Amino acid sequence: MLWQPQIIFHSTMVLGIALLFFILIPGIGAFHIRSTWRKFRELLYLSTRLKKIDYSTMRSLRSGDSPSGRSYRFFGRLQALEKENIVWLSDWRLSIQADLNRVHVFLLTSDQTFSIEDWEQYPSVAPRRMLWKRVSTLPEHTKVFISGTVDSSQGRPMFVDSSEQRLLVLIYEGAEEDLLYRATWNGRQKNEYWNPLTPGSLALGSFSLFLYSYLLPESSVYFYPCLLYTSPSPRDRTRSRMPSSA
Repeated sequence: MLWQPQIIFHSTMVLGIALLFFILIPGIGAFHIRSTWRKFRELLYLSTRLKKIDYSTMRSLRSGDSPSGRSYRFFGRLQALEKENIVWLSDWRLSIQADLNRVHVFLLTSDQTFSIEDWEQYPSVAPRRMLWKRVSTLPEHTKVFISGTVDSSQGRPMFVDSSEQRLLVLIYEGAEEDLLYRATWNGRQKNEYWNPLTPGSLALGSFSLFLYSYLLPESSVYFYPCLLYTSPSPRDRTRSRMPSSA
């Protein structure tokens, strides 16, 4: 059996591996997921308070009557791509550019429907979040909602990402009228424990426990106390007898 200090040591090691890979790392991922969706909902709420860009606003921005750096929102469709990260959006009345370099976009499909009766329930699937450069080819006229800072210092109004006002970009399907309600409701995750860090952490933790249990018997920490008893052989008894005197 193992001595008491060694039992405590190895039990602590097993418990530490389990806590690290089965609780701590997935917990960090869950905290990050919750923080991400909280910021997403905050941006959605702020976007509802922003002014929509219309034709008169565009004219003011181009002429310099409206100062550069203000925040707006815009419902449009994908019109064209310029270079790798510059996109043109149009609502059939006006067109505006957006610089999506290093910007995360959210994909909201038509399957992610919303009704007021579902508000207290968690959605089955959250919107997909990815960098713009990782988005595959999008068809022309894809619906896009964007809100954030508009820079018109170069004479061409353009949505840009800034530290003061992060760009919010939603690529969506369905009606425009209830988009913000649908996005707010879907901007939650039902099972935050299961996040991008969880599969690798569980696999590595299971492998670590298996490896530790495999190497433990081969270590020199096992001691087996026993009582050794040897009985004398008949020959030993014969030799131990003293000869009788005459």
